[in-house]
Amino acid sequence: MKILNFNLELIRKIVLENKDTFSPITPDEVKSAIYKLNNNKSSDEYGICAEHLKLASSTIFNVLSVLFNAIIEHCYIPLQFLSGIITPVHKKRKDATDFGSYRGITVSYTIGKVFEHVILDRIEDRLPLDQSSLQFGFTKHISILLAALLINECIVEAKEFNLPLFIAFLDSQRAFDVVDHPSLKCKLFLNGICCKIWNVIDTWYTNLTSRVKWCGRLSDNFPIKQGVRQGGILSTGLYKTYINDLLKTLERNRLGMHIGTTYIGCPTVADDIALVANSATDLQLMLNVANSYANREKYVIHPEKSTILMKIPPKRSNTTSSDWKLGDNEVSVSKTNPIWV
Repeated sequence: MKILNFNLELIRKIVLENKDTFSPITPDEVKSAIYKLNNNKSSDEYGICAEHLKLASSTIFNVLSVLFNAIIEHCYIPLQFLSGIITPVHKKRKDATDFGSYRGITVSYTIGKVFEHVILDRIEDRLPLDQSSLQFGFTKHISILLAALLINECIVEAKEFNLPLFIAFLDSQRAFDVVDHPSLKCKLFLNGICCKIWNVIDTWYTNLTSRVKWCGRLSDNFPIKQGVRQGGILSTGLYKTYINDLLKTLERNRLGMHIGTTYIGCPTVADDIALVANSATDLQLMLNVANSYANREKYVIHPEKSTILMKIPPKRSNTTSSDWKLGDNEVSVSKTNPIWV
């Protein structure tokens, strides 16, 4: 933790000394960002929704471009951009008396969302810079169904070549809510984001606040010291950057299944990761890497909610399964095994 904070302070000094050029935000960029907002969504606490901006005079594009350029130039984030209202949404078929049965959805300032879209358009090709080809969540022009297709191809390959197959589905506890801010900021800098934009994100995530809305009433403001906002425009790109090192580590060490020479050991959709291997030992090594990364990045993988599917073909009866572990906790093997139908 001390090393991480030291690195973050060092990055801040580098950013302050850096004189990189920043191409000003144009009215056309603002217009494009406004039209990316979804219609029929809740208005913010000031009563502003996407339709207000879309139906406004074109003058608003010029006004907001001046505002956004001033924010980046002076690294001053308006208080309205920093605040959000969290509405707890009950998860279906969960105990309504358990706070863990609710997902917090944040409604933020609508003009702040426009600013996020502008920033995202500027940095999207670097979130992350070297994204794993096995990350299918929230990726432009890529369907999440490709992750399911890859797992299906693994099953076909194992069946055709009479190979054992082990698949671990990892369940991360509130993954978006526990993202460590110092670690995320360091990763963003290492991805080569423009220093002025990095400075804005750093200031933004250092000063985030929220209130909870419940039964029509609002709580007092409280600081947000971890996590990315559920429903935030930048959140998915930031989270992919946060988790990308795990996928790249597995790929770099060639841990898990291959089809031919192509590595397909960890198909992933945002925070939902599947580890695929042809040996029990390989799968345990992958679990060790995933658990070590989770400990370092301060999030929790549920051993009770994670599960393993396995199939050992009859002609490989000498292949043994294992008691797989995440740290000191055993991971259960599914008793219903649908993967070899």
